[in-house]
Amino acid sequence: MSLITRAQWGAKPAGVSRNKMVAKPLGITIHWEGPRMGTRSHSQCASLIRGIQAFHMGPSRGWVDIGYSLLVCEHGYVYEGRGKGIGQAAQGTTYGNEHYYSICCLVGKGDPQTPALIKGIQEAANIARSWGAGNAVTGHRDFVSTECPGADLYAKAKAGVFSRKTPAVVVKPIVDKVRQSVSRKPVLRLGSNSKAVLNLQRGLLRVFPAYASPIRQNGGPITKFGPATRRVVMEFQRRVGLPATGVVEAKTWAKLSRYGIKP
Repeated sequence: MSLITRAQWGAKPAGVSRNKMVAKPLGITIHWEGPRMGTRSHSQCASLIRGIQAFHMGPSRGWVDIGYSLLVCEHGYVYEGRGKGIGQAAQGTTYGNEHYYSICCLVGKGDPQTPALIKGIQEAANIARSWGAGNAVTGHRDFVSTECPGADLYAKAKAGVFSRKTPAVVVKPIVDKVRQSVSRKPVLRLGSNSKAVLNLQRGLLRVFPAYASPIRQNGGPITKFGPATRRVVMEFQRRVGLPATGVVEAKTWAKLSRYGIKP
């Protein structure tokens, strides 16, 4: 692995950040730069990252440092951003900034996603996990309404390309344990009315405010599972690769629990 430290890429000293990561971060969030970046020689990448830091610390953003924990260039090199234990400024929500390390890919629309880039993201994810991050992998669009990190990178994130691989001999006990833990959780559907519905709504609003806002617009969060809650649940299920039934059952609870949403 090729890790470029802040000193090596010429980072400006960071200001004092009031953002802190929680003791046990849930995982990582994948970002991209957005606009087409084009190709470049590796010798130009450090300059590009210095430009991103200057923009983030400038009057437009006013952040104390570059917004990301780690960055990855098309050549597969991983760059130290905010680093270990420092809360983010890039996720778009306080919850996201406190619970997920961010990894920014230096690509945008139409740029090639080289094998080196994909490997670099995997290595950056492992660095974040060595800092204590959990195994959850999200995209920036999971927190706010945005295209980031683009359809291809988001699909790879949800397909497990950047997830930690567990040996087959260990997988079965872990899966069985998860199934046992969720099997006793309530099944929620249109018309359900309970504290579990309220906890579901509050969790969705906290973690996914961009697309859970219809719950609030329809008078929520409330203890009744209405049409707005059903639509949000269906959107969540689509995003995590489940059938969009609008019913919160064992498999959906298992996915929700990765974001700290429990009945």
